[in-house]
Formats: sequence, structure tokens, C-alpha cells
Amino acid sequence: MAEDAIKPPPIRVAVAGIEPAPIALTPARRDWERLANLPPFQMWAAERLRSEHPGGRDSAEHARDVVRRLGAGDDVYAEYAEWHAAKGYWPDETPMGEAKR
Repeated sequence: MAEDAIKPPPIRVAVAGIEPAPIALTPARRDWERLANLPPFQMWAAERLRSEHPGGRDSAEHARDVVRRLGAGDDVYAEYAEWHAAKGYWPDETPMGEAKR
């Protein structure tokens, strides 16, 4: 009867689910320098402030000036993102130049 008294260890089953996304308390910051070096953003900047693109500067410098003039806010990025989608030239890229999955 001594052998009957020994019990095997219990079987434990754990359930794993999808982890919730962490809550971000600060808004994501845009990398405006990277954005100013992207050809689509340079094209948007040239169309946005066409009359203020003086000769002798490259498109990246003009794009940086547009960001300085309009501000580096969510509204400027939203306007660019809307323009990017409406153009349709880059269907497989995000406005930040990353490949869509």
C-alpha cells in the first residue's frame, strides 16, 4: 500500500494569449530629418511651397525649411500622409518610406 500513496506530480496547463499593446503616455516623435531626405516628402514640400524654393539648394534643404516654416506637428505630417496616399506612386510604402507588410 505504500506504493499507492505516492502520487505523481500534478500536470499544470497554462493558457497564453495575445499580449495587449503597452499604453504609450507620450506621443510618437517623428524623425523629421529622415523624412526630409525621402524623395516623396521632398516632392510634397516642393508642391506645398513651390514659390519659395530658391535655386541653388537641394530638395532636402528645401524640405527641412518647409518643416521649420510649417512646424513639425501632427497636422503637417497628416497633410503629407494624405498627399502620399492620394498620389498613389508608392503603394507598397508607408509615408515614412518603410515597406508595408
